[in-house]
Amino acid sequence: MKKIILVFFIFTSSFVSSQNIKELLAADSAVWFGLDFTKAKFTGSFAQSFGIAPNDGTEIVEKWIPEWNKIFFKEPQNFDIGEAIKKPMIYRDIEAVNKLNAKINKDSVYSAMPVAYKIPNPEIIIPEMIKNYKSETKKAGLGCVFIVESYNKEAHNAYVFFVLFDISTNTLIGYKRLIGIPKGIGLRNFWSGAIKDIIKQVKNSAYPSVSWNATKKK
Repeated sequence: MKKIILVFFIFTSSFVSSQNIKELLAADSAVWFGLDFTKAKFTGSFAQSFGIAPNDGTEIVEKWIPEWNKIFFKEPQNFDIGEAIKKPMIYRDIEAVNKLNAKINKDSVYSAMPVAYKIPNPEIIIPEMIKNYKSETKKAGLGCVFIVESYNKEAHNAYVFFVLFDISTNTLIGYKRLIGIPKGIGLRNFWSGAIKDIIKQVKNSAYPSVSWNATKKK
C-alpha cells in the first residue's frame, strides 16, 4: 500500500508541474527581465563607429550594458518581446538584472583578442542564474530573460540563451541557444541589431519549440 501511495504521489506531482507549465504558457501576460550579461564575454573591437572612442570593460559594464537594456523601453515597437512570445501584456521589470549586471567584473569581461568562449554546462548554470531574478511587479507568472553568452566581433555574432521560467518558484521551464547577427551604426545600435534578430527568431521558431517541449515534460 505504501508503495502504491508513493508512486501515486510522484505521478501527481509531475502532473501538477506539467499542468502549471501549460497554464503559464497559455496565459496572456509575462514579465520581461531583460538582458543578463553576468556570464557574458565581449571579444574583438568595441569601439564606436569607424574605430573612434574605443571601449574597455569599464565602459561596457557602466555605459553600454545599461544602454542595451534601456532600448526595450525606448523602442518597444522595434524590440517587442510580447509579440515574440505571444503575450499581449508584457511587464518590463529589469531592475533585478540591472543590479546583477552592475556587479560584473570589469577587468575580465572584455578581451580585444579573439577568444573562444561558451557558458559551461548551461543546463546547470541557467537554473542557478534564474534563482536570482525577483520581480517588483509580479510574484507569479511566466518570466522571460535573454542570458547573453558573448558578443563576438570577429565572428560577427551575438550568442544568447532565450530562457523561460516560473516566477513564483524561480524554476526553469526551457531554454534555447540562439545566434544573432548584429547590424546598425554605432556600438549601441550594432549589437542591439543582433538582439532584434534574436527576437525575430524567438517569434518564428524558438518560442514555439521551447514551449512545445516544455509541455511534454513528465
